Formats: sequence, C-alpha cells, structure tokens
Amino acid sequence: MGFSALTFQDEARNRALKTVVWCPAPQGTSMEANTTAPFVAAKDAPVSDAQPRWPLVVLSHVVRRRHVGIPGAMRFARWITAAST
Repeated sequence: MGFSALTFQDEARNRALKTVVWCPAPQGTSMEANTTAPFVAAKDAPVSDAQPRWPLVVLSHVVRRRHVGIPGAMRFARWITAAST
C-alpha cells in the first residue's frame, strides 16, 4: 500500500485542506515505517499497474476543536488499507 500526503489551499475560506491519498503500490515496492502512521506503507509510491483501473474511494471526516467527529488522524483510517489488500 502506498500513500501521499498533500495540502491544498482553500482560498475562499483561507484554510489548508490536508489530504492523504492511498493507492495500491506495485509488487515489490519497498515499504518503510512512517512517523505519521503506526503501520508500514510506501510513502509517495507509484500506483500499481496490476490492473488497468482502480476504484476511487473517498472518505471524508470532521475534526472540530471542541467536538470530535470522526477522528481526523490518518492512522484512524487504517482499516481502509487492510480492506483493500
């Protein structure tokens, strides 16, 4: 499994949108432990070409200062990587 952490700037609301994009990594990709996640994944790995197309799954969450919605740290979305392998 590979991932890339991206930040987009929302100019209309003057805020940063932190985004993590997960993708299946090619067979044999070197996996490494990451300080941002409690599991092993390939940071900035290319997308596997094992099949011509992959489904797109969008997961949105909310983190509020006083009220916690679905936890916002990417480590809480770890289930999606297990489900896709």
